[in-house]
Amino acid sequence: AAPPPLRAPDCAMEEPAPEVCSNLHPLLKQHSGSLERKVSNGSYRRSSPRITWKRPTSTDICPDLSLAPKLGLAAIIAMVFFNVSGGPWGSEDIFSKSDPLIGVFGILLFTVTFCLPQTLMTAELCCALPSNGGYSIWVREAFGDFWCFQETYWQFVSGVADAAVYPVLVCDTILQLLDVHHLSTADKLFWRGLTTVLLSLPTYVSGSNIPSLLVTLGIVTGVPVIAFICVGLARFDPAVLSEGPAGGEIHFGKFINVLFWSLEGWDCISTCTLLCAEPREKTIIRGLSLALAIALLQYVF
Repeated sequence: AAPPPLRAPDCAMEEPAPEVCSNLHPLLKQHSGSLERKVSNGSYRRSSPRITWKRPTSTDICPDLSLAPKLGLAAIIAMVFFNVSGGPWGSEDIFSKSDPLIGVFGILLFTVTFCLPQTLMTAELCCALPSNGGYSIWVREAFGDFWCFQETYWQFVSGVADAAVYPVLVCDTILQLLDVHHLSTADKLFWRGLTTVLLSLPTYVSGSNIPSLLVTLGIVTGVPVIAFICVGLARFDPAVLSEGPAGGEIHFGKFINVLFWSLEGWDCISTCTLLCAEPREKTIIRGLSLALAIALLQYVF
């Protein structure tokens, strides 16, 4: 008698449970079909359902596109500019650690060799992997989940430490302008804490107002800088470029460190990729390029 036909194990004939498909993240798609497949020796082997990543769109964030906030060109320029520079802060240290001519040359060289490649890479990856996960998604796709976690965690830690500096700078600057110099440590901590809370309020009230607020802030802070540049150009003396630093010694280590601190952070817009106005291929690169040009001009002049 002929042997009975081979039969796959019962576990291999099971169809995927309905709840498996229903519990998937909305950006994941599970392909339907049996979990069994026949291999070369005639037996059956269980195979997992194939899951693929669906490229997210604006509708995944907000089903009603009219409610989804959009970042136009001006908003992108403002967000990148304030994340990278925010004004000519740091230019004093750039020129004090070297002479003016080396300072200008260093800014131009750093812009071409570091900033420009950063902006081009950010624009390309934002369009190739559009997601508000930004650089975390890039690292995960390239190196896996472990390094994705490392990138995200340490970026968060460095962001907290970096952001804590600016309320202190704002508070101390206001106190200096008001000619308030004799404060106790407790009073300084109080005013610095109050400044931090006030600067954080727009984020807690509504995140959709941040782009327009940054554009307004950019205009308000840019007008005095432009005025200073115009006055400075009228009094410019080329002989100043040849003046050396105080003490006659150039501190190249500190000079490079200040350059990096003043001109890094161009990938920040990647965390808002899906909120950028279409077409992103043009909006993002234009915003990054104009923000780079503004930051460069303010430091040089």
